[in-house]
Amino acid sequence: MSLASALESALATALRDADTVVDDVLLSRNLKSAGEDIARRHYIEPVRLHRVILDMPRPTKIAVAGEPGQEEPGGSPVVVAGTAVELLVTIDGAATLALAAEDDDELQHAGVRVDVPGKRLVVRYAAEFPRAHAANQYFADALHLIEATVETVNQAVGAFNEALEPAVQKQLEECKDLAETRKKFAAGLKVPDSYESWWGLPH
Repeated sequence: MSLASALESALATALRDADTVVDDVLLSRNLKSAGEDIARRHYIEPVRLHRVILDMPRPTKIAVAGEPGQEEPGGSPVVVAGTAVELLVTIDGAATLALAAEDDDELQHAGVRVDVPGKRLVVRYAAEFPRAHAANQYFADALHLIEATVETVNQAVGAFNEALEPAVQKQLEECKDLAETRKKFAAGLKVPDSYESWWGLPH
């Protein structure tokens, strides 16, 4: 699910919650308070970047293009020993960013992975012959992309959160109008008099 789809789904769910408010509450409670409660449950968490941690380099295996004719059977790349190092960025709103990352080819190509349970971003650099200046540039480019992506995501999330309560409030007002109609309708209902004479008669 993309971020746009998630926002649409969250709005639809919030409006369904408004539809489930019972008539007694709609007619007796302050609708502003009810709308705030519903909106609060469906706000989307914005993304906030925190600490940046550089992990220790460690050995890894990487695939490289072999010399012509030296590939593995089937034309597969050659697997060689290499070195990997990860840059970790702790964040709030990891689940929100993960939705955006699903549709973001740039993040994927930059090697940025969203670790939702760990509430962090992981940027991995690996090379057969690692060079510090190349890794540093790789991480700097990735962080620049992350910052730009977070700004775009938070603009969408901020607009959604700002519009959510008014949308819920409007839905509640419409539900209240229907509740008042039902109340008037119920007040005018009565059991047909012609049938009362049959009640309690022996069979």
